[in-house]
Amino acid sequence: MSSNKPKRIFLLPGFGENEQTFRKLKSYFTNYELVDVDYRPLLALYSISNFTTRAFVNRLIITHKITENDILIGHSIGGNIAYNISQLTNSPTCLLCSFTDPKKVAKEVKVEWIAERFIALTGLRNSFIAKRISNKYKNRPSHEEMMYVMQNFKSFKKAHLRMVYQFSHQAPLSTHRPPDLRIHALKDRVVYTPDEPFEEVPGDHFCHILHHQKVAEIILKWLGT
Repeated sequence: MSSNKPKRIFLLPGFGENEQTFRKLKSYFTNYELVDVDYRPLLALYSISNFTTRAFVNRLIITHKITENDILIGHSIGGNIAYNISQLTNSPTCLLCSFTDPKKVAKEVKVEWIAERFIALTGLRNSFIAKRISNKYKNRPSHEEMMYVMQNFKSFKKAHLRMVYQFSHQAPLSTHRPPDLRIHALKDRVVYTPDEPFEEVPGDHFCHILHHQKVAEIILKWLGT
């Protein structure tokens, strides 16, 4: 018997982010069941010594019962997690200012922002690091959003940030299924422009917030709605 239930769209936030990063997009997808993915409950099941990206991706799939009928939309590292999920589920996937090649994460970001040694020592709560990042985004429209993300780091345990960070420098589980849609801003200084075809939008790493209408239009066209 056929089901009239709407299709599910899983929203996967980036490093240190939560469901708030998709707040501007949600109103465009009322015909879908939106599922906010919170990594923290599942991260709590691991320690640094037994965490692997494969195990975490598998647990996300099992916990949320993700199948090829579900749609995955991920921002930044969340897009990379979505990409890894799709390798196992064959789910349609949209990457927002994200990457499939870890080399596309800006070296400056890795060293000064999400470098593992800072996470291990401070969990990114060091005031010097926060001030440095704030100054870099000071004159950008996304400054407020970046500062919100910095504050949200406090909701993660240090070990959990280290686990999520692994997705920024490890090879994907497989590469047999490329993302269906890439949306990227040329002024993104966190993730470099992909080599693969992508839909260009204005703004920077937070284009899905500052230019949500344009981003939503591209996604809806892709979905055929």
